[in-house]
Amino acid sequence: MTTAKSERPRCGAKTRSGGNCKARAVWDKVGDEPRNGRCRNHGGLSTGPRTVDGLARTLAAMRVGRERK
Repeated sequence: MTTAKSERPRCGAKTRSGGNCKARAVWDKVGDEPRNGRCRNHGGLSTGPRTVDGLARTLAAMRVGRERK
């Protein structure tokens, strides 16, 4: 059973105007669920870091970002 498009979740990412993105989240047809909850414009097709080095850079950037808040 597949979920109807009208019932699928919205992206919800914060826009520059301060509102929420109203686009539909990228949908995984095989698992019948959202891939990561975001639309194509906000990283819904992203697969994440592919290498150990890429993962390390991602985590380092996340730490720096959290320290700046």
